[in-house]
Amino acid sequence: MKIALVGLIKDEASDILAWLGWHALLGVDTFILFDDSSSDGTRALIKAASLQWDIRLFCISHHHLDPQAKGHESLQKQVYLDVLNHVGDAFDWVGFIDSDEYIALFHHQNLHDFLGNMGADIGAVALHWRIHGSNGHMHKPNMPAFHAFTRHAISALNDSTPNINCHVKSFIRPSCWNGDWANFHFFPLKEGRYIDPMGNDIQWSHTKGITQTAPNWEVACVMHYQNRSMAHYLERIRRRNDVTLSLDSFLQNDRNEEEDLRPLTHTTAVLEWMRSAVRAGAAQALGEVAAQHPAQTPLPFVSSLQTPETFSVFALSPENGDNTTLQGQHIYKHADQNSSPCLYLLQKKSHPTMGFLFALNEHEELVEFTILNDSRLYGPLRYDATPLEDGPYITLRPSHGHSLQKDYLSAPPNEPWITNRKQASQWEFFIPVPCERTPTGHSWLIIPYLHLAEMALQEPVTLSTLSQLSTLDRNAAIWLLPLLYDELTPTHQQELSHHLHALTPFIL
Repeated sequence: MKIALVGLIKDEASDILAWLGWHALLGVDTFILFDDSSSDGTRALIKAASLQWDIRLFCISHHHLDPQAKGHESLQKQVYLDVLNHVGDAFDWVGFIDSDEYIALFHHQNLHDFLGNMGADIGAVALHWRIHGSNGHMHKPNMPAFHAFTRHAISALNDSTPNINCHVKSFIRPSCWNGDWANFHFFPLKEGRYIDPMGNDIQWSHTKGITQTAPNWEVACVMHYQNRSMAHYLERIRRRNDVTLSLDSFLQNDRNEEEDLRPLTHTTAVLEWMRSAVRAGAAQALGEVAAQHPAQTPLPFVSSLQTPETFSVFALSPENGDNTTLQGQHIYKHADQNSSPCLYLLQKKSHPTMGFLFALNEHEELVEFTILNDSRLYGPLRYDATPLEDGPYITLRPSHGHSLQKDYLSAPPNEPWITNRKQASQWEFFIPVPCERTPTGHSWLIIPYLHLAEMALQEPVTLSTLSQLSTLDRNAAIWLLPLLYDELTPTHQQELSHHLHALTPFIL
């Protein structure tokens, strides 16, 4: 069975990778996406993701559409019809959703399990919207929508509850479509039943695509992040000149009555999928750099047994002296003082106010990890390290990434570490403990990526240096980008950022 998902995309650079990752892991085999003249790097991110998944991206400006059609809805109608008229028997099921909508399954592992249970008499399955609110976010959170916007409207219908959740989005069997157009929610069938996820025939209201009955979210729904944060909403106002949007409409759909934390169980897997896409895109970007700045002289020889000369390493502890541990990909406090720490802070001699966080497993191997609300997914995370006047403490604030807020890193008890504090207090104080050697007594240069970092930092870093690193180890070169970026000249920094394009806030 083959499943395709069709969507119209415009300026979703901060969210598109998570949307793709969520649905890829949910079982979508192929994405058929139409970009409506995005200008924020959305296309570059989709192309990076397409290196690891079947994603077919079309630019509407290059597509054969009716030149008289105006507005987002007319474009959407045309691309949907175009897909259905040309998809043939390539896919058993085709779904139609927007990039602010996430399909949620509560009784099935994936879409193949869900749709595979449908009998031959089923022509389409309609999933109700579940409108999610802003969770009080004014600025864009640096986490996927399904993680950040956990609160949603209630399902019951009454005089004070609009029927917006009675809208549905559909998966249809292309062979059952009758060739006509109704709207974005409902596709007329020539054969087969139109059912809800429970297997019941849909009772439509006077408008097909809107049900007469209250939404049922027990088996599945479409989590609709129509507003998201206020910053998202303002961007939507700027790019949707075909609709009237106002503060009143934001407040009307800012529905936060109930909370569902179940989607958060997928955060780690989705972030890992995104990390893989970022790594693939960065590898391609470094290939472009190498083509323009080929490796020249070999990097200086450095013994992996000597003490690093260009950087120092510290074990990072919370203010109470607890240790650190990895659970999944998240950092937690750990009261066991006899265990080895997992989180370390690297400081370059050339830039002592910068701190670069990296993590080790029990085998002293570098491992990827996640700091919540930090958009960066690959390599050591750069934070500005500021010493406090009293005591051995420092505070840490991200210096790059998507966020404009630069909140403090926090280590709350029994929770994963997160950058979300406007003011620094107890949980935002950290102790950097100097570590001359690894926990087992080896030189830090025994770790291959740190060995390459020492070699690269021995001399002025150029784009040719990155090309030389790519020749030796492409993954290491990508991992070292945050560490080496500030060693480049401003011209080379600008050129590297140009090649990374929309991947930059996910790495640097």
